[in-house]
Amino acid sequence: MSSEFSAFKVPKEKDFLKVIEDAEDAGVLDKAAKAVNNPLSWLRFIPSLGVSVRQAEKQAKEQGIQNPLFQKGFKETDEERDLAKELDRAIIDGPVRAVKGVLEFVTAGIDKGLDTNLTNKLDGVTRKFLLEHGNPNTWQGDLTSIIGQYALPSTITLKLLGNANKIKNVRNLSKYIDKSIGKIKNKYIRNTVAGSTSLATRVGKGGLALGITDMAFSDADRPTLFTKKVDEEGLTGRELATARLVNKLKYGQEGAIIGGGIPLIGRGLNLGARYGLWTTGKVIGIGAKTANAVVINPASKLLALDPVVLPTLAKVTKEAPRFVGQQIKKLPGVRELPEYKDWRMFSVQSSDTVRKTLKKVDNALSWLRSIGKDTPEMSAITIRGEKEIVQRARIVEKLLESIEKKAYNLAKNANKMYDTKLTSPASMDKYLDDVLEYFKGQRQLKALPKELQSTAKLLNDEIMEVKNTFAKILPKDSLIKNELLKNIKGYMRKSYSIFTNPNYSVPEDSKIFKDALNFMKTVIKKNRSMKVTATQMAKRDGTTLKQATEQLAKDEVNDILRFAKTDNRDPIQTLTEISKKKLKVDDVLATGEELPDVIRKLLGAENNMKNTVLQTVSNLSTSSANKMMFDNLGELMVRTGQLFKTKEAAELAYRITPDKLGKSVRQVGRIDGLGLLKSNISKLYGPVDTIIDLTTLQGPLDDLAKIPGYKNFLQFKVAAQFGKTVLSPATQTRNFSFASMFVVNRGLLGGRASVIDSIKMAADDIFNAGKLGGEAEKRLLDSVREGIRYGALDENLVAAELTKVLQLIRKNNIKDTDGLAKYLETKGFLRTASRVYAGGDNVWKWFAYQWYKSFLTDFAKKDLRKMYTWFDEVAGQKLSKTKFDGSKMDLDEAIKLASAWYVRNTMPTYSLVPKLIQQIKTTPLGNFVSFPAEMIRTTFNTLRTNLREMSSSDPIMRSMGFRGAMGQYLTLGGLSYATHGIYNTITGISEELMDRYKMYVAPEFQRNSDLVPITKVDDKGEFKVIDLSTLIGYDTVTRPIEAAINKFKRQKADPQDIDKFILDFVFSGTGPFGELLAPFVNKTIFLETISEITQNKKKTGGKIYSDLAVENGDYEEIFKKSFMHLINTLEPGVATTTKQLYYGFREKLTGTGQSYYLEDVLLGLGTGIKPQTVKLKRSMDFIITDLKNIRTEAPQASNMYKYNRTRNEILSDFIQQQRLAFRQQQKIYRALNTMIELGLDEDFIFDEAEIRRLPSGQIDLALDGEFSPLKYSAARFEEKIEALEENIEKTGGKRSVDEDLMFPEDELDDIIDILEDVDLNGKFPFDEREVYSSGLVSLPTSIKADRATAKLPVPPLPPQPAPVNIQTAKAPANTVTGLTSVETALLSPGEQAIRLKQKGLA
Repeated sequence: MSSEFSAFKVPKEKDFLKVIEDAEDAGVLDKAAKAVNNPLSWLRFIPSLGVSVRQAEKQAKEQGIQNPLFQKGFKETDEERDLAKELDRAIIDGPVRAVKGVLEFVTAGIDKGLDTNLTNKLDGVTRKFLLEHGNPNTWQGDLTSIIGQYALPSTITLKLLGNANKIKNVRNLSKYIDKSIGKIKNKYIRNTVAGSTSLATRVGKGGLALGITDMAFSDADRPTLFTKKVDEEGLTGRELATARLVNKLKYGQEGAIIGGGIPLIGRGLNLGARYGLWTTGKVIGIGAKTANAVVINPASKLLALDPVVLPTLAKVTKEAPRFVGQQIKKLPGVRELPEYKDWRMFSVQSSDTVRKTLKKVDNALSWLRSIGKDTPEMSAITIRGEKEIVQRARIVEKLLESIEKKAYNLAKNANKMYDTKLTSPASMDKYLDDVLEYFKGQRQLKALPKELQSTAKLLNDEIMEVKNTFAKILPKDSLIKNELLKNIKGYMRKSYSIFTNPNYSVPEDSKIFKDALNFMKTVIKKNRSMKVTATQMAKRDGTTLKQATEQLAKDEVNDILRFAKTDNRDPIQTLTEISKKKLKVDDVLATGEELPDVIRKLLGAENNMKNTVLQTVSNLSTSSANKMMFDNLGELMVRTGQLFKTKEAAELAYRITPDKLGKSVRQVGRIDGLGLLKSNISKLYGPVDTIIDLTTLQGPLDDLAKIPGYKNFLQFKVAAQFGKTVLSPATQTRNFSFASMFVVNRGLLGGRASVIDSIKMAADDIFNAGKLGGEAEKRLLDSVREGIRYGALDENLVAAELTKVLQLIRKNNIKDTDGLAKYLETKGFLRTASRVYAGGDNVWKWFAYQWYKSFLTDFAKKDLRKMYTWFDEVAGQKLSKTKFDGSKMDLDEAIKLASAWYVRNTMPTYSLVPKLIQQIKTTPLGNFVSFPAEMIRTTFNTLRTNLREMSSSDPIMRSMGFRGAMGQYLTLGGLSYATHGIYNTITGISEELMDRYKMYVAPEFQRNSDLVPITKVDDKGEFKVIDLSTLIGYDTVTRPIEAAINKFKRQKADPQDIDKFILDFVFSGTGPFGELLAPFVNKTIFLETISEITQNKKKTGGKIYSDLAVENGDYEEIFKKSFMHLINTLEPGVATTTKQLYYGFREKLTGTGQSYYLEDVLLGLGTGIKPQTVKLKRSMDFIITDLKNIRTEAPQASNMYKYNRTRNEILSDFIQQQRLAFRQQQKIYRALNTMIELGLDEDFIFDEAEIRRLPSGQIDLALDGEFSPLKYSAARFEEKIEALEENIEKTGGKRSVDEDLMFPEDELDDIIDILEDVDLNGKFPFDEREVYSSGLVSLPTSIKADRATAKLPVPPLPPQPAPVNIQTAKAPANTVTGLTSVETALLSPGEQAIRLKQKGLA
């Protein structure tokens, strides 16, 4: 099917059809086989088993028996190959062909000169070898073989060409070109020329590299793509050699074309993405600028001119909740409560019952608040403290990474190495040691290589700032203050593995432990108290003094290790404690270097630059930031009356009763994280619960991550989520597009900030470590520092949530379960992928931050007082008089704080996720629960912010409010409404028709999705849709509303009992409340897949394994297909995308019959917009299955064949079966008509019904909207009667069985007659009246009428005859009315007339 939506055409397999056909005609291409997975076959790749496995296979082949590694009944054929064996063949095949390709030059050269036949013999030998050991015939095998044949050679060639610049003339030419480009004044022309030059260079290198590789390593069996090979058939000797060499040149020609084209393709895609050449990108790009210039900017300014009406309306709306609260207070008997914002200031220790209760309520509500139990002012201080630590760590990390890369490049160039980073560690370490000497003041900056100087200076400045700040606030009585001040420039702390590596341990039989043991023996001998202890141990244990000393020394060494691991204080405090209490040394420890050499080795002394810098900076900066944070909190909490300078003042303020004096209030005391520093807050007093909240950071569910089994589950959860997001190219792109909507949501369009600059900043941050010059690197670091410090960067929800869970997993330090966690958290490529994912978020947050800074600069007009007003009116909090470091507040700082407030409160921010949601991340519930929670928070925050701005007295602020309101209208419905309108017109598919498609045809998970048709339905019954829910981003907020609307639409189209409707509305998963809660309570990706396997039902429809396999107990098939479903569902996104590209290019179906369109896959990769193909024929398949199942599923759930059922209960059960069948047929009728109206050929429906052997006429009735009632089983009734009679006979009973009571055949037939051909557009007939029975038994209310539409009751059933033995005669019709007694009882007058007409009596 052609893609009408795609605006670009990508060459696919069919475009090379002639080339492939020619190759097949030449006999060089075989039909690809299907790869089959045999789990045991993978044992061949275990080194210790490989030889045995291959020997067993060889023996089985010689004996002609089943391969023991294959599943029962499987045998390799031309159509099916074992996957593991295919890869085994490919691993041999590729390198052998590469070697043969090189040897062909040798043999062809000899043959051409001497007219020998070596080339022919080489062909014969290798082809024979590969026939037995190589020649894979699946796409997996072919791909592996190609990698083996070409990947490494082409990489080596490209690296060699990459060093061509070292040739003097080439280097001089390159410098001249760069210098000439640099003189161009116009930056756009300069960038274009530079880009073209770079592109030309890459095209040249790529073409040359692949050309050389293709010519050298391609063997004679490879077909050409664009050029025609010289026919070698029948040639030998010199003629074959000539032909072979010519073909080698043709391979080189093709390789050069393809290799040079790759950079061109990349450049084309880049231009497409950048300039919006693809349809949707172009529309959005032009639309955003046009919307700002034509609508948003002028409209917001025009509306802002009104100083009274609109601001008053906004103020009334904003104050509505408070007004309602005030009115409630005025009601009789309602006690006036304190303001809600004051509840968090109370304590549960208070003797005031109301305050105590309100505090408990507030504690519960705090789990749902983004700032928890803090006030806004407290939260601002806490967040700033956390960000101060994070930004410092991030900057130091980036500088270290830059130094390491530059040192590596220096080492590589010096040693002329071209392979991996691990090839020149000695030289690289030398450069890093030199840098460390510079940090310690032992080497001048100019003594370092020039390439390292700028970055080393930046890092040294960072370290000096940390040290100076720490020294300034270090208490005067600190033992290390003098040491630090004396040598502050060279002060660097010693790094130890015991503090940096959670899994560090020292075996008792190691030399390090034994040396420490001997050292401790010396300490014991010199210390009187320790000698006494050894003597006492000898007496107690009955050993010699020497043995006791040995044991005591061992205990002391183990105590040192244990104490160092478990003491959570500043490492210098820990080391000082060890020195004094264990080593009996009173010297001051300032750096940790002062310890004896054997103890340093015992603790894992680390002698590298990176760890030394990190140990110094992390401890000092964390302690400093924590001190400033707690000092600021202390001052604030004293001002607001939460903490007090004396215990008595606190008890009086919190109204503590005499019986609780001394128990309910305590001093703050020691705080973890301050290290050697002290905070004034430690001297203050407050309620016990307030102090605990202030000093406790761990969540109640964090301990779950420490349970070994649960810990492993969390790793699977994170791995699945990591693979589906961070490792998915399509999701990476969608994340970038998605995040742009956060900017639109506040109307941040126009020229106040540059998206290009934001992208460049994010790209440099991720990819250009070690590549920037001194000034460029400093500018980047300043931007990153500012963004993180104020909370505008590095707050991506997905990346942060995954990182947090990984950290929780690793906290328990159980080595054997931490492999996956550590791998995902630290592996280079994976770490970069995480940064790229977060970078998509950072681009738009940095853009928004810069936009707000520009706006607030205009608003403030150099007046700090206006910023105090802004914080009061818009942020709802007080702006501090001082900065975080204690200096006086200024305008620049206030604008940065306000800009960051806008970003954090109107764009998703991980640090503001409510505590309850943060705890859910460690449970089996939800996938990335932080995101939906933040979408809800920021949506309502944006609305509140808009209203606050609109009610401002300042026209500039009012303009911002109206701009934000228009932006929010766009994201919450405006964009969707416009898109639907455009594409409904283009495709001819109306909104009402799409609603019916979602209601009756689409999978359940799409019922409330925002689907837009983007192509017309083609002759195959296929069309494409896009789900705006995944693009616009506010689906979490709008989906419940959409669900509510859809429920009312469904009720109108298919009315049901009002009680049932309410239950469905409130509790259904597709209802508004179900959709709202779904992101938080749904199963994780991993658990959902396990659930699908156990239920044998895919989320998208269809079964995982066949019902026949279950019936036959074919556990091999069940396991195999379940395992493959698990793998396919949990595979990383990059694997999914690769398969989609492969099948899209080849235009082939997957093994499960799925097809992909290459244009759609590429569009998803480039823009994040991924069209989905709706296949009505496939949907038809599911509907036909449902129609077939109606006649089996409804009777299976019936109770009417049970022995203890009365006649009335049997009739009631039968009607209920019919009701269920009616509802199902009604849905199928509407689904079929919807598909026909969409464009599905009606003939196809009949053909499919015939293929599926649907009973004759059933599909006609379904299409005509006529109900086909279910039949009953007379045989089952007769079996029941027969069984009862046998039972009576066995027990000697004398009573008879009344067959009419046990099998009311006439009445059942009458029910069928009544329902025959009933209109499926109407209501189920038995829902239109109340039905009562005579006698003691009433029909259940399940067949009673809908209360809202019930008609008057019809006459009751007539009295039943007395029991008689087996009566088989049918009840006769009344000679006067022409109706049976049941028809008279159950039918309305109108229906009786219809029944008489059916009998031919009317």
